[in-house]
Amino acid sequence: MVVNSEPQVFLFLSQILGDNVVDDNGTSLGKIIDVVASLTEPYPIITHMLLKGAQKKPFSLPWQRVNETGGNFVADPQYIEDFREPVLQGGGTLA
Repeated sequence: MVVNSEPQVFLFLSQILGDNVVDDNGTSLGKIIDVVASLTEPYPIITHMLLKGAQKKPFSLPWQRVNETGGNFVADPQYIEDFREPVLQGGGTLA
């Protein structure tokens, strides 16, 4: 299992939007379209990445399952529950 062991990594959303996330075999899972973060001080902490893959429907992947190495994002979607349809706070979903 790939675990993001560096919670202090400082990323700019504008620099990672559109980046491809692959599994450990190099197969594309999707492109980053947004992130979910908890509002903490002094900076928000990313909890999930929102990806859009071949299905064209956005899905969420826990940040702990993503490792950034050499400018590439590699995920370990070991469990099916890792891929979730994002739910908005008001109860809606992204389409």
